Amino acid sequence: PAVVFATIILIVATPSLVVSFQAAPVMRSGNGVLFSSKPEADIVTYFDDLVEAVKASTTFGMYGPDKLQELADKVEAGASSCMFEVDGGELCQKEIDDRLDVAEVLRMQAELQLRMEAIEGSSLFADDCLAEDMIRQRENFMDYLAEDGL
Repeated sequence: PAVVFATIILIVATPSLVVSFQAAPVMRSGNGVLFSSKPEADIVTYFDDLVEAVKASTTFGMYGPDKLQELADKVEAGASSCMFEVDGGELCQKEIDDRLDVAEVLRMQAELQLRMEAIEGSSLFADDCLAEDMIRQRENFMDYLAEDGL
């Protein structure tokens, strides 16, 4: 029987890559064709978000706290099953653990950025240290000028 789906996506790849879009409601056929009830753009965008999250997790300051939290949510959304290591077992569990690690790093990075902003704006200790450093730098500069007879 013929079944009509909204979108048919042909993916020329290994079978493990074909099921890499599990988070969108998809079904895989044996010949590498991916059927989905969602538009192709939604599936591709979801995968692009995951790639973006991995890059952001290894590049500090790439995004602000809100975007990092958003990416962490997207990474965690499908973490109950494997996307690439579909054979199960230890590799599947490692993939899930690694995926959760990426989400955690994104959340930690967002928290660190917020805490750094708080220190820059309202930390008495930081303000005192920076003020003292400016005084020391000025004194050192004045000593330098005095040595040159200026």
